[in-house]
Amino acid sequence: MFKQSSIMFLYAETSVHLGGGESLGAIDLAIQRERYTDFPVGASSGIKGAVRDWFEDFGKSSSAKAEDHWDKKIKLTFGPKNDPASEHASAASFTDARILLFPVKSLKGVFAWITCPLVLQRFKRDLMVAGVGNSWTVPTVSPGNVVGSDKNQNRTNGNKVVLEEFTFDFTSEDSLSRIAEWLKTNAMPNRDEYKFWKENLETHLLLVTDDDFKDFVKHSTEVQARVKLNERKTTSGNGGNLFYQENLPTESVMYSLVFTQHILGEKPNNWGSEGDVMGFLKTVNGKRIQIGGDESTGKGIMCVRFYSSPSVDVQKDKEMRK
Repeated sequence: MFKQSSIMFLYAETSVHLGGGESLGAIDLAIQRERYTDFPVGASSGIKGAVRDWFEDFGKSSSAKAEDHWDKKIKLTFGPKNDPASEHASAASFTDARILLFPVKSLKGVFAWITCPLVLQRFKRDLMVAGVGNSWTVPTVSPGNVVGSDKNQNRTNGNKVVLEEFTFDFTSEDSLSRIAEWLKTNAMPNRDEYKFWKENLETHLLLVTDDDFKDFVKHSTEVQARVKLNERKTTSGNGGNLFYQENLPTESVMYSLVFTQHILGEKPNNWGSEGDVMGFLKTVNGKRIQIGGDESTGKGIMCVRFYSSPSVDVQKDKEMRK
């Protein structure tokens, strides 16, 4: 039974190919999508594997190497690999990464981060699961309209917003400012180079309808034409060499819930409580990990931000809710 919980945000610094989705139409390599919403999603196994790779390949800084039992802690936190995988379960669990903010081209302001009531309501529910409180409410939005803060820079002089080739009426809501402020404080990477992006979140955040959001995340992803080469590095071959790959665009924001329990295997130096495991995982906070395919072509670079408050004791939180 998992005892502590937190939430991990993932900010896409390059386009991300979360491959394995069902390929339809002209796209040969589609991204993963939820079956019932068609929203982009990242499988929990891929998220967990990417975090583990960071600890194994990039986490061994001079200070980490000096720490006792670093490799042992990785094994106990993420579970054994390959044949001995039946020794014990991992002490950490990750949920599928869900989309929170999606960037869309805008006539003014270059681009806007869009979200929708369904995404925000589900996010509020996930925050409660993670034991994270929030005081903001999700406003309503009518078809043909978008909602933003009174500081929004995507609207035209006629109080319209043009996203891709679609025009919407703009309505300002204070609640969007509160949502943007919460995301700026708790979800955006807490690094100096993100100061600009944090300041632009409130001025570029828009709420669209659930149906409009579904259309944008389905038809406004990045589609890249690629050429497959043979062993002689030429394009001649059977069946053609041109194929199309779908990517989640840069500046997308996703999140995953993280749960920990006490170590089930042999504990090194009395290390192994659920708090120890969560603290170990938060070593990756503020770091960059690679998720998805095409690592050698620069895809999948995402910056990690863990929610900054202390992790919540899941059992105590359940008792308080009774």
